[in-house]
Amino acid sequence: MPKNLTDDFGPRLRQARKTLKLSQKEFAQRLNFANSYICEIETGKIKPGIDFVSRVSSEFNINATFLIQGEGEIFSTATT
Repeated sequence: MPKNLTDDFGPRLRQARKTLKLSQKEFAQRLNFANSYICEIETGKIKPGIDFVSRVSSEFNINATFLIQGEGEIFSTATT
C-alpha cells in the first residue's frame, strides 16, 4: 500500500466522516462494521485494505484518491 495510506488515511477518513455529520457508530453501521474498527482506522492503529476503501467510496460517494493520497475533493464528482 502507498505510504500515504498508512500515515494519513485515518485522519482523512475522519474528516470525510465528520463532513457527512456521522458518528463513528453511524458510519460503521452503514458499512456493517463495528464502530471500534472505524476508531482503530481513524487513530492509525490498523490499516484497512483496498476493499474497505472501495466500500467506503461506494457507500458514501467519497473520492478514493482523496482517502488514499490526499488529492482532490473529498466527494466524487464523477457521474455514471
